[in-house]
Amino acid sequence: IDLINKIIELYNLNSIMDKNLIANNTASFVDERLALITNELNIAENDVEQYKKDNNIADLTLDAKRIIEGSTQYQKRLAEVETQINLIDYIQTFIQDEKNRYSLIPANIGIEDNALIALISEYNSLMLNRMKVQRTATESNPVISQLNDQLQSMRENIVASIESVRQTLSITRKDIESKDQEYSSRIQAVPTQEREYIEIERRRQLKEQIYLFLYQKRE
Repeated sequence: IDLINKIIELYNLNSIMDKNLIANNTASFVDERLALITNELNIAENDVEQYKKDNNIADLTLDAKRIIEGSTQYQKRLAEVETQINLIDYIQTFIQDEKNRYSLIPANIGIEDNALIALISEYNSLMLNRMKVQRTATESNPVISQLNDQLQSMRENIVASIESVRQTLSITRKDIESKDQEYSSRIQAVPTQEREYIEIERRRQLKEQIYLFLYQKRE
């Protein structure tokens, strides 16, 4: 009984360690991307603040406010799509970086495509298996070689899946941008200073949405 209990205990501990490896890898990945978008958001916010100061804009007209409020829903949807594109681009860059050849792919970072999520999960399971075999085997071991081939094949499948997801997201983005043109045309009707300010503010909102998404994922 003691022996079986110890085996169960070690089995569960091993499972927890596997999950922690993926979680830590993902946390580092999100932190890196969050640092980048934080810098971009700070720049966007400074642009808004500086423009208001340079042009003595204390407040916007009611019409300008309505334009910003109306475009916000499309900007939010656009931010969601842009975030998905950024995430799959990050994953592709991560996979194609030679230094990450035998690293776990960051998981649970917010990618919404179920097929791609499943591929990444399968890849990480195979990579964890390789890590375990490697503890008692050399690189020349036939099992390691077989796992390396499988991992390479899966990396190629993930990249192909990413391209497919990117095409779908690009179509969605164009559709949202097309619908947002209504507000863009209305922007042309407001005074120059307010028009320029609205454009700057919309860019800031886009960065803010991406920042909030990544911040929540990190938490």
